[in-house]
Amino acid sequence: MKIIIADNNAWEKTIEVDKAVVRIGREVNNDIQLESPNIAPVHLQLHYLPEEFGCKVLNLGNEISISHGEEQEVLRSYAR
Repeated sequence: MKIIIADNNAWEKTIEVDKAVVRIGREVNNDIQLESPNIAPVHLQLHYLPEEFGCKVLNLGNEISISHGEEQEVLRSYAR
């Protein structure tokens, strides 16, 4: 699975991940660490679903905007 992380300043990072569950957050023990005061210690969990050709995102932090393709949506706290 390829994950692209971007911010509003056109910064972008692409990460290849081969795990079923990926944790993203500010703490060093996450699979992907993002150092920002706007990121919770454990902010997101991505559940890779290869049989569905995609993933489910569980937001464990504050509301965020996510993009998939050309679509963008708001993911509220503790929403999937």
